[in-house]
Amino acid sequence: MWPYYETIQKKAHDGIFHHYASLGIHPDPVTKQLDITATYDGSWRKRGHTSHFYTALVFDDETGIIIDYEVICSFCFVCSTKKKISQEEWNIWYKSHKPKCHKNLDGTPAAMEAAAVVKLWTRSTNHNFCCVSIVSDGDSSAYKAVCKLNHGCGPYETPVQEEQYVNHVAKRLGTHLRKLKQDDFTVIMTRTGKKMKCRVLGGAKS
Repeated sequence: MWPYYETIQKKAHDGIFHHYASLGIHPDPVTKQLDITATYDGSWRKRGHTSHFYTALVFDDETGIIIDYEVICSFCFVCSTKKKISQEEWNIWYKSHKPKCHKNLDGTPAAMEAAAVVKLWTRSTNHNFCCVSIVSDGDSSAYKAVCKLNHGCGPYETPVQEEQYVNHVAKRLGTHLRKLKQDDFTVIMTRTGKKMKCRVLGGAKS
C-alpha cells in the first residue's frame, strides 16, 4: 500500500468516526469496531463481460466517505510475454514475479464482483468497521457473496442486511410502469370501421 494512500485513508476513517461520535454513536468498547451501513458499487473497464479489469468501492452510507477499494484483474501483460517459455522456466520465473503480478483472479469477468466484495468485507474489520448492512445496485450477487463468508455465517458471524439504492428501485418501477402503459390497451372501433388501439394509461391512441 502506498504511504500517501494510507495517510489519506486514515484521515477518511477518522472523519467517519468523528461524524458518528457527534451523533452519539461510538465503536464497540471491546472490539473498537463501528457498525455502519456501507454502500458498494463497482465497474468493469469494458461492457459485455469481456473486461479483464474491475474496480470496486465501499463507502459509508451516512457520510459518503470512501472506506476502501479493490481492483480485480484477470490479466497480466508481463505474464503474457512469457507464453513461449517452458513450464519449468515459467515456474522459476513466476516465483520472483508473483509479488508484483497484476493478475489477482483466475476467473471470468462475472466472478470479479463477488471476488471484490469478499475482499472488502473480509478486511473491513482491519479498519475497525463492521459493514452490517450493504446497499447495492439491485444485483444480489455481491450480497450473496458476503453472506457466504464463514460457511454462511457472514463476515462478522452475524447476517448482513441488504438494502437497495432508491434510484435503482425507482428505475425498475419506471420500467415496469412504461411496460404496463405499452402493453395495457384496448381495441376500439371508429365510426368509419377502422380498428384502433387505445392505451388504458395515458389515453394515447395508435
